[in-house]
Amino acid sequence: MVAKAPRMLMMGLLCAFAYVGGGGTASDAAQQGKAVNMTNSLTRYLPFVEQTVAILLKKQSAPLGGKEDGTLFVTMVPTPSRAWTSVGIWDKDHYELYDIRAVELQENATLVDFDAWPLLKQLALLTGNPDFGRMVEEMKAAFARHGFDAKSGLIFDGQMSKFDVVKMDVTGSVLSDTPHFKPIAGLPWDELWAAAPGQMARFCKATYFGLITRPTSMDFNRYVPYGFDDSERRHVQPFNPRHVGFVYTAAMMIHYWVMDYIHTLNAEALGWAQQMAEKWVQLQHPQTGLLPHFIGAIVPDDPQQSPVPYANTWDAQVAIMFLETADLLGERDATAGLRKHLRDLGLKSLRGIAKHGYDPDRKIFPEWLKLEGGKYTNETFYAFRSPAEKAAALQRDPKVHKVGVFPGVSFYNAAAFSWMTRGSIPCDIAQGAKMTGDAFLTERAADLAVEIMKAARSRTGALNAEGQWCFTATTDYIRCLLALRQTTGNRMYLNWARELADMEIRFLSKSPVSDAAKTKTPDWWRLPGRSRFLNTLLDLDNAGK
Repeated sequence: MVAKAPRMLMMGLLCAFAYVGGGGTASDAAQQGKAVNMTNSLTRYLPFVEQTVAILLKKQSAPLGGKEDGTLFVTMVPTPSRAWTSVGIWDKDHYELYDIRAVELQENATLVDFDAWPLLKQLALLTGNPDFGRMVEEMKAAFARHGFDAKSGLIFDGQMSKFDVVKMDVTGSVLSDTPHFKPIAGLPWDELWAAAPGQMARFCKATYFGLITRPTSMDFNRYVPYGFDDSERRHVQPFNPRHVGFVYTAAMMIHYWVMDYIHTLNAEALGWAQQMAEKWVQLQHPQTGLLPHFIGAIVPDDPQQSPVPYANTWDAQVAIMFLETADLLGERDATAGLRKHLRDLGLKSLRGIAKHGYDPDRKIFPEWLKLEGGKYTNETFYAFRSPAEKAAALQRDPKVHKVGVFPGVSFYNAAAFSWMTRGSIPCDIAQGAKMTGDAFLTERAADLAVEIMKAARSRTGALNAEGQWCFTATTDYIRCLLALRQTTGNRMYLNWARELADMEIRFLSKSPVSDAAKTKTPDWWRLPGRSRFLNTLLDLDNAGK
């Protein structure tokens, strides 16, 4: 479904329409590269962003309800993935295996792209075109009317649900055909509070009754079905020790409840946030600061949601959530205790990941770490860390032949099932250094920046050898370098960020073909993450002023 953009906006943008990967010619690509290089250095990336947004409005947008006069939304497709088999723990005489189905590319999907909102607002300021800003205001108002569950109050967006613009309803996501609410970070919360303050306050409270299963101990499940009656103010899911409560979910719930308190002065929500933070303070390792990745009864017959004895390097994102929530509280005397808990949780866990979460010999970030530090080498979820480990497991259970080997992410490689790479661990370490002024984090981020540039300069195209798009990792690395520039004042990091951006634009301006992928590669501008990449380019323009 493709919408007609507002007439004046489309006329202006289509004048700038150029090849941005898919559907153009080599000559178009060359001309686009020249246009970018010849642009004034203060607006170095604006032409490329405008050209790509023109494509989005032409090919990846939809009107609300599918009606020609409906509010125009910039949309995206679900992240496609290949099928894979995950391995669990050894259980008496076999390994637990989990078969994950493939998610096919859905080029006609019409899921709302919240990352487009800040992108369009930046474009309005930089171009002087108020139509971009009006688009955002119209999307905000439309989502306020249709983007929340009338029964439970939950928002129609999460890790297991998305808002379908044409259907005007919630739909499932990559993780589930049936929509369930599972907390997610990164939505434009300020915009949503401005457009829908009542709905947002209700949503924040609904997460408490939907996800918490035992309020005295703050045990919780990571997701909840839509459709429960939040007016009953009761916990809708019974406690189950087999529930899995990720620290990510806990951090997001704390953020929701703090938002509720900030906007409504709801002391009850502040109490929930305090109680949940105290739970994870008790679980944080006293020496390394690492946090258990989740709580849950993974050991047979365990009646409790026990903490697992390992951390996950991707929880660097969780550390940033804790720090951002602490900043949201400001310097209010009534929240001093919670603010300290959150800052300690964020800073200590990020230091632990910065110290233990990178293997310089193999140039990878191992997924699992011992809480006391070092790589976690016991049997655990997802994949085998080496061929030798898989060979040993095959002796015990032949069925694990289906499970892959994945020691951890490198700078421009991800797990085999992924279509996109990510670089959020270095980015989060640099962001944490900027937020806290911590010297150790700054040092570690600077070391990783050197490794990033070595890896980037060896690239030959927009896709890696596994057929995975790399622009999402470049986004994170540009943000990492911009944070280091702000923290250290060293202009070298700004120059490096521009080098990465120029490189990525060159790659994306060609028609990429991956012989290794052996399958259709989704257009980069359809995928989640493209709006964040474009917004990062505009941030890079602003950083040079």
